[in-house]
Amino acid sequence: MSLLPTLSVICIGLFVALLFRAAFGDFRHYVIPNRLNLAIAALYLPYALVAPQADPLWSLAVAAVVLGLGIVAFGFGWFGGGDVKLLAAVSLWAGPTHLSLLLLVTALAGGIVAVAVLCRPLLQRLSAGPAGTVPVSRDVPYGIAISIGGIAVASQLLAL
Repeated sequence: MSLLPTLSVICIGLFVALLFRAAFGDFRHYVIPNRLNLAIAALYLPYALVAPQADPLWSLAVAAVVLGLGIVAFGFGWFGGGDVKLLAAVSLWAGPTHLSLLLLVTALAGGIVAVAVLCRPLLQRLSAGPAGTVPVSRDVPYGIAISIGGIAVASQLLAL
């Protein structure tokens, strides 16, 4: 039995664990720490060294393009800074092979998260009664959607 497949599976498992942490933190505090994004990106290096299907140069190029476009989106106020960095770090794992899967699953999950965020104040108002007032938040913890997209990528990496 070779140690290399086991190491790649361990890296993917740690990647998924970090995605869960990012999703949970964004849900609770609307923050994705830089150290978490850095850990996700740095974890790709040992994975790329042992996984024969990894293409580190193209993956780095994809992540750089995603980061550049994300900075533009951040400038327009469409994304938070942590979301941009998380998407770029996860794009490193997706590479050119799984980028479309990442973006599609992230967009679908993001739509569901956005609807849930929009419905939450309505449910709170209904439970507060006619005199109750509930502040409405327009913030969407998009790190949840990006993490779901990343988990979809991880499942494909395990299938290879």
